[in-house]
Amino acid sequence: MNIFTSVTIVPLLLSVVFGASCQSQRAVTQNESGRKARPPDVSPTAFNPRDSRNELINEAGWVLPQLSSFQEKSRGEYKAKAIAKIEQTYYVPLSDVIQTADGNTFNEVGMDPDIETKSWLIRYLKVFSADGQPFCYVMRGNLVDVDASGEIKGRQAMSIILVYSDRDGDGRFESFEYSGSEAPLIPGRLTER
Repeated sequence: MNIFTSVTIVPLLLSVVFGASCQSQRAVTQNESGRKARPPDVSPTAFNPRDSRNELINEAGWVLPQLSSFQEKSRGEYKAKAIAKIEQTYYVPLSDVIQTADGNTFNEVGMDPDIETKSWLIRYLKVFSADGQPFCYVMRGNLVDVDASGEIKGRQAMSIILVYSDRDGDGRFESFEYSGSEAPLIPGRLTER
């Protein structure tokens, strides 16, 4: 480890630790809307560690929220360098929709089984499709505490983007990553000539 890496990483880690301790004080203790959150159907059981793109791979496919839980707000073409026309559809939830995901939001490290999964209250969803077949879900979520019955116990200040992608076109969204960008992960099959 060189001095530049040490000087850059240490303050970053301190700010993350300090920020996390402050966030827990902002949690709301009850579900403000009075509605019951809709938990996902099942959790994936088998997955591979992050690959070179910092994605978590679950060959069986990650569980995604049902589109019937959302209302379509807009539809249009997404401009990208691809061999197929890419369509973007924007959705908002009809009620509280919860998405669970890997508890480790740091992309640079592997899956840590000691870190519990996190629950995210989805604020909106973008579905990207090529030739009528969805290949990427991009969701903006706010961190929430959820009990076993699906009731939201508390809301925290953290917000993040969750990206799920179908790499090979088989209809299973096997790739997941947290992102700082709402740009879709466009698979090589749609960009290569």
